Amino acid sequence: MLLLLATVLVIALFMLLSSYSSKTESTQAKEHNVILISANLLRPDHMSCYGYHRNTTPNICSVAEDGIIFEQAVSPATWSLPAYGSLFTSQYPSAHGLRKNKDRLSKTSKLLSGQLKKEGYRTAAFVGSVRNESGQLRPIYGFDRGFDTYHAKGHLFTDTIPPAKKWISKNKDKEFFLFLHGQDIHYPWHYPENYQHKYSSNYSGVLKNETYRLHMDYSNDSRILDNIRHTENGSYLHYGSQRIPLSEEDISHIKAHYDGGLLYTDQLLGSFLDWLKEQEMYENTTIIVTSDHGTTIGDRVLKGNRVIGHGKKPFDEQIRTPLIIKPAANLPTPVKKEIGAQVSLIDIMPTILDITGVGKPEELQGKSLEDLVWSGELWQKERQLFAETARTDSMAVRTDQWKLIDATNDPQKRSYLLYNLTADPDESENVLRKYPEVAERMRAYIEEQKIRNLEIKTKSRSGEKN
Repeated sequence: MLLLLATVLVIALFMLLSSYSSKTESTQAKEHNVILISANLLRPDHMSCYGYHRNTTPNICSVAEDGIIFEQAVSPATWSLPAYGSLFTSQYPSAHGLRKNKDRLSKTSKLLSGQLKKEGYRTAAFVGSVRNESGQLRPIYGFDRGFDTYHAKGHLFTDTIPPAKKWISKNKDKEFFLFLHGQDIHYPWHYPENYQHKYSSNYSGVLKNETYRLHMDYSNDSRILDNIRHTENGSYLHYGSQRIPLSEEDISHIKAHYDGGLLYTDQLLGSFLDWLKEQEMYENTTIIVTSDHGTTIGDRVLKGNRVIGHGKKPFDEQIRTPLIIKPAANLPTPVKKEIGAQVSLIDIMPTILDITGVGKPEELQGKSLEDLVWSGELWQKERQLFAETARTDSMAVRTDQWKLIDATNDPQKRSYLLYNLTADPDESENVLRKYPEVAERMRAYIEEQKIRNLEIKTKSRSGEKN
């Protein structure tokens, strides 16, 4: 009997080790390239493969057909600088330290690009972030570290795709990591006329007037959309001393204008993907498509303002992002095509390091998505993900069902918003008083996370001084 039991245990152990060995060998194959694409302000709920009624992103969604689409991906920040800091460090903003324009990444921060470069990958970034001095991906912040080539010229994908193609042509015989970025969807929505009116060609309202029209030249970025207000009597445009009433048709035109930018961006990325296929590089390349964060485009009213923009309270339209991963052909076939588990931008770095076989630094706060993709294993416990705003003390925590937003304006008087995402995905009803025990648990998550973030930041900055 003991002999039989021992035999069974040996066989079980052998099978377990064989399975583990097979998994690590196949998912850590290094003979492929990685291209990470980020389109600023890309909202998943305005993409056709996420269920949107307009076919705004056929080319991006074709990548999803060849790979995996994550239905609940969120950003750790509501604006670009901290979000990209999190993307490249796998840390939350108050841990990596990029919270305001004056901040810089610590010299001891371990970036995704640097980890890959140490293992022999050629690294390059082509970023559209130099429209003005506030470009959030400029080298001054430290994002260029670890890249052999860091091309930060222009603003749009039309500025970044051509040099990226040239670089790939010169480096296609080597393993490489490439980051491709564009801000075509970012206000002031600078794209061709036929795309601006693609979904509202019959519109004849006030926003078509040359003075108030949505499209603004970069030399005259007058932020028309920041001046939209909302009262119980409706929305209006506050322009100088004028109060110009806006109808629901006008608000729909704003959304249609945004959608036209999505379609334009999708066409540009589609031509890039077609070029990769012509070069016979699409199959052996892991391609990841995401965004830094979303944006509000007239679908929320706060304190009398019809919100259009981002950077403030982390409602889902501002922090939800698309995440699509097409694995290289020499990686195993994903177990699932659609994954509903909640994931974050901080998970992208550890995932890339896992599939390329590159070791992960200890300081990472994200989780590799390897098990979700190739084993179908779900998180064992309820996962809490966090998002931060431009204010250092403001944070939100999100689970699959709940979200608590620290809406404090006065540090001496804390204020919170609690939403049941299952029953109220639009976050329209604050149920803080209805579920005080949930709110208390979520508040505890936030305070614990603040402590962890401060510990990581302190350790990183102390290492910088030594």
